[in-house]
Amino acid sequence: MSSCQASHDALVGGLWETWFQHLSKRIPKLMSSDAKDTVNNTNITLGKLFFESKKEYHIKNKYELKDLVKTFAFPSIFGETNNQNAVAVRYDADLAKVICSSSDGTPDFDLIKKMQQEYREGKRWKGKKVKLWHPQDWRGKEVNLIEAVKNAQKRSAIPESIMGSKDMEQATLKDLYSEK
Repeated sequence: MSSCQASHDALVGGLWETWFQHLSKRIPKLMSSDAKDTVNNTNITLGKLFFESKKEYHIKNKYELKDLVKTFAFPSIFGETNNQNAVAVRYDADLAKVICSSSDGTPDFDLIKKMQQEYREGKRWKGKKVKLWHPQDWRGKEVNLIEAVKNAQKRSAIPESIMGSKDMEQATLKDLYSEK
């Protein structure tokens, strides 16, 4: 497992934490489980275990991606109000709803597109039509939120896996820990 991209020199501990949490739930049940165990899911493959761990990692660490997105896109209403904190909190909450909402815990780009459209149409800010601008180019060209999220992902550690063999991804915990 690796929790960084090729251009990053970091190993994110959160991935290992979720991996070992998922693993530790299942190992004690291996010896007592039967072959058709679906409750304890000791027949889970390493690939599926990694998928579950990666999804949980994304959800637990969504703040990292959200914060990076905000360095590329921020609502125009921020500069037009006396209550900038309320704008920042609402924008953060809106990003939190979409940033890890796909089935694997990664951004749901359809929901991100919908969010930006609702901002433009004034559906989110009491009728006020809101654009997203780059914080360093305020009132410049409107930022595409999908592109901002993709740029943020490039700068964030994203877990990936290499199993060494295609058979390893399909190996089950029960196969690995059973005495034959």
